[in-house]
Amino acid sequence: MKKPNLLNAALLLAFAKASSGLYAAEPRSINVTGVGSVPVVPDQVSLVAGIELTDKSALAVKTKSDEVMRKLIAIAAQEKVESRDLQSDRVMIEVDQVGSFDESMKAPVRYRARRTLRIRLRDISKYEGLVTALFNGGANTLYDISFQSSKMAELKNEARIRAMKDARANAEVFAKEAGLKLGKPLTIQESDQSSAPALMMVRAMKSDASTVAVGEIGINATVQVSFEFE
Repeated sequence: MKKPNLLNAALLLAFAKASSGLYAAEPRSINVTGVGSVPVVPDQVSLVAGIELTDKSALAVKTKSDEVMRKLIAIAAQEKVESRDLQSDRVMIEVDQVGSFDESMKAPVRYRARRTLRIRLRDISKYEGLVTALFNGGANTLYDISFQSSKMAELKNEARIRAMKDARANAEVFAKEAGLKLGKPLTIQESDQSSAPALMMVRAMKSDASTVAVGEIGINATVQVSFEFE
């Protein structure tokens, strides 16, 4: 009679143990959402000042837009905006036909220039003065206005802590009702949330700026957490 192969037996036993581990029961768990928000009075503002000009000559409209842009950059410098907080965001010159297609075939071609300057103002008290000066300097659009805080990173972390506490509190409600004990978090996933709302677009045909109430903004965090039931 052939003796059993001890090596093969050991391998079969190891495979059996490994296979049984694959079918181990998953831990009982619950998935909850936690939300945290920290209110703060903003001390900074970012905005985009724009130029829209037209002319019958592409060279002429480019020259005009260059002149206005240089003026806007100089105005920003006069308002103590640092060079790191200025960025030419968009430069576009395009053919702009006038009227319907048939009319456009008869009308002279017009060129339109669009230029934008993105600005971060670290002293929010200068906002009204800056906007007024930009309109006086030739800007005729203003958009992507968003109020911000210089302590954004610190406040974001505080919002995350509040979100985790909120998630645990929500999970504890379900655990209590189910007669179970809440265990440790199994997974944590943060949802991307905008911290400061973007505001309106203003198209200015006069030089005086609209009064803006800054109010408060909320630094928000949302987490998806899976908790284990013990």
